[in-house]
Amino acid sequence: MSMVITFGLAMLLQAFGAADLRLGPRRMAPPRWLSGSINLWGGMYPIYRLVVVAVGMTLLAGLWWVVHRTRFGIWMRAVRHDQTLAGGLGIPVERVYLTTSHGSGAACLAGILAAPIVSVEFKNGLGRATPMFLAVILGGRARLKARYLRQCF
Repeated sequence: MSMVITFGLAMLLQAFGAADLRLGPRRMAPPRWLSGSINLWGGMYPIYRLVVVAVGMTLLAGLWWVVHRTRFGIWMRAVRHDQTLAGGLGIPVERVYLTTSHGSGAACLAGILAAPIVSVEFKNGLGRATPMFLAVILGGRARLKARYLRQCF
């Protein structure tokens, strides 16, 4: 239900142009100290893009380490696999959900880092939202159908 409400709210905001009125069309630019290019392997590469790659690789390595090398990572994998069993084994399921929900901050950071590279505007996601919404709905139905078919046989 929250996905439907979010989709509807995005369509309303787009129709009335509320974000354009509030924010206005602005072009993001990387900080001055990250502007410029360096010669690497016979080609010129923007410094900002290299910094974005380095930050992304660092975050990816850190996430892999947390998921595969810490107790909390074991808890995350256990809760994802079977929430009831994990709770019965003493894993604080609510704490795991609360902490992993903060992972949306990584998506926010990715958007901030990508803003100077790609064209970002308020209406960017709506063109992709409808096919994604339909994929979630149809994918969910296929999983439900497969689950009931397994139970029947």
